[in-house]
Amino acid sequence: MDRHQLNLASMAAFLQMRNPQLFQRVVGDKLGVDLGEISVEDRAPIEALVRGSMAYRRDDVAVIRVYGPLSHRNNPYTYSYEEFERDLELAKSDEFVGAVLEIDSPGGQCSNLDEAAKRIREFSKHKPIEAMINGIGCSAAFWLASAADKAWATRTSMVGSVGSVISYWEMDGILSKWGARKIEITASQSPNKRLDPESEEGQAELQAIVDDAGQMFVEALAEYKNISADQVLAQFGRGLVFSATEALSRGMIDGIATFDEVLAGVAARSNDENQGGRAAAVSTSKEHKTMPNKQAAGDAPQPSLDERVSALQANDPELVKAIRAEAKNDQQSLIDKAAAEERDRIAGIQALAEPGCDDLIAEMVADGKTTPAEAAHRIMTSDEYKKGKTLSALQSDDQLAQGAEPAPSAAQQSGNKVEQTPEGWTAEWEANAELQEQFVEASDYVAFKKREAKS
Repeated sequence: MDRHQLNLASMAAFLQMRNPQLFQRVVGDKLGVDLGEISVEDRAPIEALVRGSMAYRRDDVAVIRVYGPLSHRNNPYTYSYEEFERDLELAKSDEFVGAVLEIDSPGGQCSNLDEAAKRIREFSKHKPIEAMINGIGCSAAFWLASAADKAWATRTSMVGSVGSVISYWEMDGILSKWGARKIEITASQSPNKRLDPESEEGQAELQAIVDDAGQMFVEALAEYKNISADQVLAQFGRGLVFSATEALSRGMIDGIATFDEVLAGVAARSNDENQGGRAAAVSTSKEHKTMPNKQAAGDAPQPSLDERVSALQANDPELVKAIRAEAKNDQQSLIDKAAAEERDRIAGIQALAEPGCDDLIAEMVADGKTTPAEAAHRIMTSDEYKKGKTLSALQSDDQLAQGAEPAPSAAQQSGNKVEQTPEGWTAEWEANAELQEQFVEASDYVAFKKREAKS
């Protein structure tokens, strides 16, 4: 069966489903017999979402049938993108948990196809939507299937035909045999308005148009499949049609399954699993679980913190209120504890005040991090502290020069005789804790004793 026969067969099947009375009349006229009327009861017991719609319900799932050649505008003989977008809008109803695109189509017109695919992607942000190729999923139909969360196919389906084509019928020969003659006059301002499709210029013009549509097809598949355009060209056949098994190995579909398995998988997914992005499909069937390229449920994008808070607020506002109150109390406790610790830290540093160290004390108080132990170390090793101790020693020397009695040393108090030499004074300083408090270094005490001896 060539592609023209395939299109005619698909159109006939679609017409039989859409309008059985019209189908019977057309076929009856063709055969020259009266086939009678087909009542509504003779048709498949399917509940359409609205009168004339190709979409129907299966429990909590909306099934949108994409059958036969696809066209831009509504008409009695083909399924159109206008009808598809209407059916997709009906599936957004709260009574449905998701949707399945039941596809059996060789493709169709390019006009408005990109918009229809984008509507599928927008739908997937709110509810799960998967495509089930059951027969043929080619060209424009494959474009639509690729925009869904997942694309499945039955084992005997055909998938692919990526690309675009322009077809036209040359009727002049037939018209000439009938004695007809076509006369066209093109405006001189528009010499390219009626290019001969068999001329180089005409071929180039048609090629540019079809190449542009083909590039849009490739780029859309790259986006929906999350791969590069070069990968699409390398893996998807450049217009070839594949069996379901081959299409799966090339990454064109996500798995091989039956319609009921895909339907059950969508029904099992909750709206919560799809919040914040396109979630991974969840299926109870073995076929789904073992399909290649299947995204694990744990890898699905998780709701953000704000989204989770909003959901909790909507479900249990009292709990959210209690949590916020508790958090506020905890925050105040932490603030009070931090304030008390800071007061203790400042008091501990200020208690270490030494002559000449005022600026250092103020610096350590202001930095907000120096502990009292660290402050003590910095003070004892600072030049300011050593200078202060030297100044105290000089002041004591001045008092001696004015006749004041110096405090007796530990050696004098104990009656031990101290050798009046630098070595003796050093030994005295090392053995006397009181002298070590008055003089930072032994050399300070030795200098003091030398000045005392001179005076």
